[in-house]
Amino acid sequence: MAGNLVSVVDDDESIRRTTTLLIESFGFRAAAFESAEGFRSVLQGEFRVARNLISVVDDDESVRRTTTLLIESFGFRAAAFESAEGFLKSGQLHDTACLIVDVQMPGMNGLQLQSHLAAEGCGIPIIFITAYDDKESRRRAMQAGAVAFLGKPFSDEQLFQTIRSTLRPDKGGTET
Repeated sequence: MAGNLVSVVDDDESIRRTTTLLIESFGFRAAAFESAEGFRSVLQGEFRVARNLISVVDDDESVRRTTTLLIESFGFRAAAFESAEGFLKSGQLHDTACLIVDVQMPGMNGLQLQSHLAAEGCGIPIIFITAYDDKESRRRAMQAGAVAFLGKPFSDEQLFQTIRSTLRPDKGGTET
């Protein structure tokens, strides 16, 4: 686990959120878990994550920043991009083990990025995140092979468990 990380374990979401904000206000990184089991799975390192790059594509800077810090607190490498086009031009495509992408963005949106990657034969697992969870977008994303479709805000543990199950070797993910 990264240095200067404080983990919060509580079944009350408001306590997790408030405590996390307080910890971050002191300059520490924080990760919140709903249960001891979720926290233990991070500590036990059920799989090695250090070489897996998780790329985050979201036009909202605060979402990119907080999601990237959260992913790094889980022990993954993270890269953030403000647009689908930026991600595609970055050279990180072949290093990315999992892609977390916003559905609605200016220019190429998340669903268009998913279609583009599929047309190129790129099988990066995609986790969609959105503040506008409509049934049609969810249906299209999942039907096209997305591994998850999370509404914002999502919990730290929910994101960790989704990434963990996506990258687990028995699920077709990578072990490093």
